Amino acid sequence: MAIDPLKSGGLPRAGQSRPRVEDTAAARNGAAGTGSSSSPAPAGDTVELSAASRSLVSSSEAADRSGPTLSPERMRQVLDRIVNDYYDRAEVRDQIARSLARELASTKE
Repeated sequence: MAIDPLKSGGLPRAGQSRPRVEDTAAARNGAAGTGSSSSPAPAGDTVELSAASRSLVSSSEAADRSGPTLSPERMRQVLDRIVNDYYDRAEVRDQIARSLARELASTKE
């Protein structure tokens, strides 16, 4: 008895070609060797989004467009601070944590 923990039994060995989709579909449906010449139905996955999900996507995209942006000068300042380890100082991390806590508390209300 051989145990295959990686479930690699269905994988082709080096030098072997992969089985054709028609062959695997026929085998899965039990039609292998029955002489059936009908081709398998094409696979067609579909996704249907509810009105609520479409609304969430729309509002999220609108928030992205109208949300706060950094000016190029501010972006340079933040990047310089990252490079110079400004945000690695304990007092700066504490200030950031307090600011985030205030921001999160104000959005809950």
